[in-house]
Amino acid sequence: MWDVYNHVADILLKMEQRRGSMKSLVFSLRDISLPAKKNIFALACRTLERKSVIDRVLESTSLLQKEPQLQYHLALVMVFDLLFGKCRLQCTGSIKRALMKHQAELLAAIAKELPKQQHSSTVIDSCAAPGNKTTHLASIMANQGFVYGICIDLRRLEKLSKFQEKILKHALSFPSVKRVLYSTCSVHKEENECVVERVLKEVQDSFELVHALPEWNRRGFPVFEEALKCIRIMPEDQTNGFFVAMFERKKQTSNVDGTVVCGSRLRRHSKLKDKILHLSMSRRSKKRTHIYALKKSHPFKRPHWHHKSVNKSS
Repeated sequence: MWDVYNHVADILLKMEQRRGSMKSLVFSLRDISLPAKKNIFALACRTLERKSVIDRVLESTSLLQKEPQLQYHLALVMVFDLLFGKCRLQCTGSIKRALMKHQAELLAAIAKELPKQQHSSTVIDSCAAPGNKTTHLASIMANQGFVYGICIDLRRLEKLSKFQEKILKHALSFPSVKRVLYSTCSVHKEENECVVERVLKEVQDSFELVHALPEWNRRGFPVFEEALKCIRIMPEDQTNGFFVAMFERKKQTSNVDGTVVCGSRLRRHSKLKDKILHLSMSRRSKKRTHIYALKKSHPFKRPHWHHKSVNKSS
């Protein structure tokens, strides 16, 4: 890759000296395959497109003064590949180490320079976590244009999702809590609908989802049946993106033996309550009362009937 950087730097120098066009200079290179020449031509074109921005970055960071062994045109190409390229400097050696030493400073400088071209630009922060650069870009652009923050680290997203699920379940575990509002500043379903779906399966005997803000048209993604009770606010709504889900404790009542029945379980126990019989019989000097009652057991298990006799003297 060193040869590619050196060839591009040499071509840019010769173009400044008006010794030929880019195309003629590239295809006049000897002992280089046609695919390699195409790569050199593409890198030279992209570097020239960003030349004015890179020049300001080099000036603001004083990179050439700090690293005098770095020649200007070579610095132009390598800084472009470091800041805008897909591969991030495919080379080794002292020059690469010198550039990497100033990588943070260069990235900060490019974040300041890009929006200056046009306040209404569309900027993509493709490595947005934890969000400092994205926020800074929005501030520089004075709320004009669009800034998209993207984090493609799936492992980090999965880890964050599990942590949010743990927090939500902890909030729902308080005995006196009546409502829990789960809200994120994320548009990823892994942090939103997927978390709500998993937690709801665990707490559905005690909690249910409330249809939040019915007048809001943008609902949750149809990941599970009740996802439409959630709401989403997307970047096209002039925000960074939000998600809201409301958990509400189900109404509770007591059955005949004093145990608490919650939610949909109440219906089955109400029917059983109607089946309780009170029968009495009288025999001469003794009165025997037969009582059929619901055996005290867990309210969510199948109930058992038992019989007991009470003898009372007349």
